[in-house]
Amino acid sequence: FDAADLDTAFADWRVVKSNAVRLTLHATSIDDYPLFRQATEPTIHAARLRDRRFVESGLDEETTARLVADLLEHAAEPRPADDLQAWLNERLGDVAHPGIWWGLRQYSPLLHVPSGATWTFGGKRGFVAPPRLPASGEAASAEGMKALTLRYLAAFGPASIADVALFGMVQRSRVRAALKDLSDQVIEVEGPDGKPLYDIPNGPLPDEDTPAPPRLLGMWDNVLLAYSVRDRVIPPEHRKSVIRINGDVLPTLLVDGYV
Repeated sequence: FDAADLDTAFADWRVVKSNAVRLTLHATSIDDYPLFRQATEPTIHAARLRDRRFVESGLDEETTARLVADLLEHAAEPRPADDLQAWLNERLGDVAHPGIWWGLRQYSPLLHVPSGATWTFGGKRGFVAPPRLPASGEAASAEGMKALTLRYLAAFGPASIADVALFGMVQRSRVRAALKDLSDQVIEVEGPDGKPLYDIPNGPLPDEDTPAPPRLLGMWDNVLLAYSVRDRVIPPEHRKSVIRINGDVLPTLLVDGYV
């Protein structure tokens, strides 16, 4: 892609940066963001608001929900992270537990404000509330899960329930329920081991002897994290070199479709 085009998309808020997928930062279209966030809401809630750093603050769920709503209202316009933290301290007192800002910043559906000259988001961090907030509740999470599942299959299908669950960091039961609801929009094919894989209709299925040109993949490329069985892309002897102990996923070169 042309980095300048992506800069423009970020500046125009057509593409946004957030933690809506897999508890880590992704660039998504502004239209997809609320749905993706709805899909991963249960995961983000459990990982952030039940984290020891936040739980030790002693905030109950009702107070937390009110603070999140007020934070999003305060961030209707882009604000530096330091300003948002100062606002929170003023609300709670200067002795506010440090885990509160960490938890609210990580949990709240905030978008990163473009900073610096490029899509790498250099400089001081800032946040803003999305123009359309994700819906809440089980029904909304289920709708989001269906949208995320279809996007995943369009990119990485045929794939298994375990693949989708690992990619989105969501429960397999939620993927299974989404696929059941999407029965008229997905197809089922037999995998190499005889177990079912899922795909979108008319998704490309090249012959096994189709040439795969060499490909450079950047750090954290989603292809390397798309499948529960890493061997589909990363030979076992290279796995520890690619996915490091600290969680980093290094840049790679694909030859014939493999690292």
